[in-house]
Amino acid sequence: GDLGGEKEATEESEVSLPPVGLSCFAYLLLSEGLCASYLPAVVRGNYLLQISINHTTALLQRPEKLVILKGLSLLETLIGRVCPFSLPSHLLDDKQYLSQAELLTNLMVTCPHKTVRRQSVPLLLGLVKCFSEAGRYRMYQGLLRSTGHAGVLELLIHSIKNEIDQALKVGKESLFVGSNPVLFLDRVMSISSDMDLMKESNRVMAILNFLRYLLIRDTPQDNQTGIWTTVGVVREKFTTPLRQLLMATKAHCRHELKVKQGKGVKGAGVRSEGGTEVTVEVMGEKLPDVMPEDEIEALQVAEQHLAMMESVLVRVEELMESTQSSLTTETRQ
Repeated sequence: GDLGGEKEATEESEVSLPPVGLSCFAYLLLSEGLCASYLPAVVRGNYLLQISINHTTALLQRPEKLVILKGLSLLETLIGRVCPFSLPSHLLDDKQYLSQAELLTNLMVTCPHKTVRRQSVPLLLGLVKCFSEAGRYRMYQGLLRSTGHAGVLELLIHSIKNEIDQALKVGKESLFVGSNPVLFLDRVMSISSDMDLMKESNRVMAILNFLRYLLIRDTPQDNQTGIWTTVGVVREKFTTPLRQLLMATKAHCRHELKVKQGKGVKGAGVRSEGGTEVTVEVMGEKLPDVMPEDEIEALQVAEQHLAMMESVLVRVEELMESTQSSLTTETRQ
């Protein structure tokens, strides 16, 4: 009789519960405060995040909007209980943390629900902020490797710039100064001749602003960020090919705008060479035809973006040239 009871208890303990069900239960306990009086008050936020990260992952991986929102709410609760900069970097040996960050970037880019996309942004930054400097450095490295989306790269570059700025203000040794800022740049500043500049404009503008910040904030004499020893590489890999691509894109925009304004475009639909009308459908719904006025407006907006990009590029080039010229003069003297 005892053996039978022991066997039955073992079988019950081995019953696996559905991950999403358990994760929703964790959401009810931690985010909604269900049965909060029964939870141990001595459990630290760091520990809660570590044992619950698999629950947020299970929820964020689901396609249903309401389930994803529960995952975001649970993650927000967990992050809110962690002291900033308190998690040691060795926790990232567990791939779940970086996978969680990559899940958030994926939601920011691909989720069709605007609410989800917006809520994912501060949670990504909040998750990174939980870690020590070494942990944040590792997180940025991993995210730069795993994403190619221009908007996400813009967010990451801006965050890294803030880290560098804080490190320079404090004046202590940091992973975000020395040669490391240039290593971050090296991962994201590739420019190819066939690249769609408008599609990549967020990334390009973020890099230009990052470069402008480094060139103004750091001096060639101090060179705390390593930018002044890599000006040649930056010019070769980024500013020179960018200027060539920028000129070609501007010329193309001007030509298209001239054609649209001069000849006009029939707005009754797009037709192929054989005269057959072409329609575009997304999720079974036909997209409305693009009106000539909308095309002209889009090209004018593109021209404005390109002009702004060129102005920042000119400033970056001036900073590199003027300082290098003054250094050459000093060397000769």
